[in-house]
Amino acid sequence: MGGAERAAVNLANEFSSRGIRTDVVMVNAEGEFMNDLSPSVRVVDLHAGRTRKAGNTFAKYLKSENPQIIIAIQAHVQLMVMMSIHRHRLRVPVILNEQSMFSVNVPVKGFRQLVFRLLARHYFPMAAAVTAVSSASALDFTRCFPEMNGKVDVIYNPVITGINRFTEEPAPDHPFFRNKNIPVVISAGRLTESKDFPTLLKAIAIVREKKEVNLIILGEGEMRESLLQLSHDLHIQNAVSLQGFIPNPMLWMNYADVFVLSSKYEGLPFVMVEAMAAGCSVISTDCPGGSSEVLENGRYGTLVPVSAPETMADALFQTLSNRTDKNLLQQRAREFSAVQVVNNYMDLIQKILPGNA
Repeated sequence: MGGAERAAVNLANEFSSRGIRTDVVMVNAEGEFMNDLSPSVRVVDLHAGRTRKAGNTFAKYLKSENPQIIIAIQAHVQLMVMMSIHRHRLRVPVILNEQSMFSVNVPVKGFRQLVFRLLARHYFPMAAAVTAVSSASALDFTRCFPEMNGKVDVIYNPVITGINRFTEEPAPDHPFFRNKNIPVVISAGRLTESKDFPTLLKAIAIVREKKEVNLIILGEGEMRESLLQLSHDLHIQNAVSLQGFIPNPMLWMNYADVFVLSSKYEGLPFVMVEAMAAGCSVISTDCPGGSSEVLENGRYGTLVPVSAPETMADALFQTLSNRTDKNLLQQRAREFSAVQVVNNYMDLIQKILPGNA
């Protein structure tokens, strides 16, 4: 489950906990996160197969249920929502939630991306507001849509729903946690090119030339086999565990020594905030997006260049010998709590719907 999906779950659950009727409308109601939704949140399945085929069914939902406001997440869904509302001449305000870097996710290359951008330039300005998950994400969005500059607000993702809820739970049953003498480095995310796990594997190989250390990566993706092969090529296969999807990554982070984010770009790194909430020291690439913002330019963790395994290895040596204060990390993580984020959304909704929010 990616950060956007988890953000949607946490938003929906927090809205619903306040007595606000909340629907999660999905092109296809499937995914690992379904079990994390509160029973008070209604799931609406459009059964559309593909997003571009969902417009008419979505319009029927709007006419039937008459929601007061829509928060649309992810660009392809946002375009479908805006086009459907316009074509069916419906009046419902929409908040577009930008989870990443629009310019990177929809690059100006290829016919499909060009058409998407042209359609977005036409329909996105009809939205009532835009929320971006970091200042970098907001700046990128306004560069792509300069006419929407006055509509963009930064509202962090609702990453944290509870801190210290797992401190008394035993460590996960994994051999790396049984040996207290060897530090455990942890990372998490989809096994895709943008997360740049090869750089992390190379950094681990460099560290292991002088110091024993083990690596756990949480997540699934198309690069799994190539990462396994790289770990063999680097002769670190016995020190690397690709653990797959884990529903409660914060428990694993709580027992790890260092968390590393190796991404090439991020909107707001969900997993990094989770690591901070678990009190785990953080190393992150200073990639385009919200990483440096979350870490306040190094106050809460170490920033290293993108795709630089030697520098990342140096940061690992330093962090393993000098951890960041756990209470300081958790204090920062609380700024990304679902309660605070939904308070910010309620303020924005109040501006859009005076007297009705």
